[in-house]
Amino acid sequence: MNFHRVTFKDLGLRVQLGHPIGDPCPYRESGHTKFMVIARNSIQHVNVDFCACPGHPPHFVQCLEMRWWPSTPISPQTVATMDVLRSFHVMNLQARLAPTDFYRSLERLTDGHGLATIPVSEFPMFHA
Repeated sequence: MNFHRVTFKDLGLRVQLGHPIGDPCPYRESGHTKFMVIARNSIQHVNVDFCACPGHPPHFVQCLEMRWWPSTPISPQTVATMDVLRSFHVMNLQARLAPTDFYRSLERLTDGHGLATIPVSEFPMFHA
C-alpha cells in the first residue's frame, strides 16, 4: 500500500466566504490560486470563493468573518486562523517561542518527513 499526500485543494474542497454555510453565492469570485491557510495543525492550500454580491464586504472582512486573519487587507492570499494566532501568542509569552520556530513546527505538523515543499509564509508575524 502506497500513501501519497492529498490536500483539501486536491480533493476539490471550496470554501465560500461571505454567505452562510450551504448558501452558495450566485456572484462568487475565486480567490488566489495558491490561497494558503495557516491552521493550528497544518498549513494548507485551499480553494476560496469570495462573495461578489452587490454591497458585499471587502475580501479581508469576509476572511475576518470566517475567523481568519489575512496577511494583507488587499487581495489576501495567506490567512492564519485565530486559533493558531492565539496558540502562538500564548507560547510566545510563556515559553518565549520565536516566530520562526513556531512556523517551522507547523511545517513539521504538515509534513513530518520534510518531503513536501511548503512556501515560506508572507505573514510578517512569523518573521523574526
